[in-house]
Amino acid sequence: MNRRHFITSGTLCAGALSLVPNTAFSSTSAISIYSVGQGFNALSNQIRPISLGALSNILQAAHKELSRILDIKGYNYDGSEVVKFSNNCFAVPLSKDPLLGFKSKTLALLIEHNGDYKHYILNEKTTKVFSSLVENYTLNSSTNGLNLDAVDFITPIEVIKESIGRTHLFVYKNKSGNTITLRSSNKHQVILVN
Repeated sequence: MNRRHFITSGTLCAGALSLVPNTAFSSTSAISIYSVGQGFNALSNQIRPISLGALSNILQAAHKELSRILDIKGYNYDGSEVVKFSNNCFAVPLSKDPLLGFKSKTLALLIEHNGDYKHYILNEKTTKVFSSLVENYTLNSSTNGLNLDAVDFITPIEVIKESIGRTHLFVYKNKSGNTITLRSSNKHQVILVN
């Protein structure tokens, strides 16, 4: 095969691949909350998946709206269940399969606010920060011989601020009244608890 024919056929092949949607190559299998981060393994006896049929109509409508957005953005998720953190906070584990590269794993949160549910999609680095918060809290409480409820500590009750950009910022209050800040960028991941 001569060099010009090789370059032409390679260019045509790459062009044809770019026209095929990435969903044709990606797996649409959902992931579990435990594969999102190591921290959630420590909560395996406290959190559980719940079928959508067992949820209130308001929460089902919020999940339907979230599903529409996730489908547009190309996320893979289990559309039949959510993970219950508390009565007003539910999580949906997400994955995204790019055409090239590694699968990203992240979380979407459905949080009640004044009787209505709002959704928040955490990026991959913020999800890792959230998972490490869980891991560190459970590790510290068990090391010091304390019997603290990690789910109550990490579960958002009220979202104070969310900003998306070069630095993803997610600030919320938990059940104890602590303000927890999850900040992530390409270079830094930070957790602040006040």
